[in-house]
Amino acid sequence: VAFLAFHAIALWVATIKLEDTEISWWPTFAFAFMGDAAALGCLVASWFVSCPYVKLCLQERQPKVGVDCPSILTDIFPEIILAFFGALFMIFIFVTEFLVFSHLTADGGTSRVVGVNACLAIIGLVCIIHAVLLRPQAALFGFVGLDIWATLVVVHGTGDNSSLVFWRFVPTAAAVLLFVVTLAAQMRSAAAVLRRPEKVLRSLEVLALCIAEAG
Repeated sequence: VAFLAFHAIALWVATIKLEDTEISWWPTFAFAFMGDAAALGCLVASWFVSCPYVKLCLQERQPKVGVDCPSILTDIFPEIILAFFGALFMIFIFVTEFLVFSHLTADGGTSRVVGVNACLAIIGLVCIIHAVLLRPQAALFGFVGLDIWATLVVVHGTGDNSSLVFWRFVPTAAAVLLFVVTLAAQMRSAAAVLRRPEKVLRSLEVLALCIAEAG
């Protein structure tokens, strides 16, 4: 939620920047970097939040304690491993955003543009693979991956034609809209089993995406 909220604000600030060329790119990317830091902090914290339960299971010499509790072998350890790769992925996203920021604020040349495009293509590919192989958050990663690849294709197809700049934002707007609809449908189907905190977090996620769509 924090990642989406900060990047939604970053998109809103970017629209102001496009209207006023005297504004620096730094405020836009500052919010994006804060979103990356918040997401990375949550991923790192998730490595240690289950430590007391893991210690208890090791003391009891059992994979789980209690009937309804998760197993450290089939539930907790796989989640920790996924969180580790998620943290690496977030670091890669930060590096890509920093390369984009450096390119926009300085003359990075063709090599930097190629580096940014390559990083974005890798991020998009990883998102699509995640959506295909792992069911949790499949819609989010799938739409993000397709959005990145579609945007790269549109950017290269439009070139320097200023009259076609609008089409560069169409894949992102379509991806956000489709994901909002998908998320709202999932919330409606699972409303009976979701608890109040989960409903609040899902609602905040939808709100952040709606802000991004409006931006």
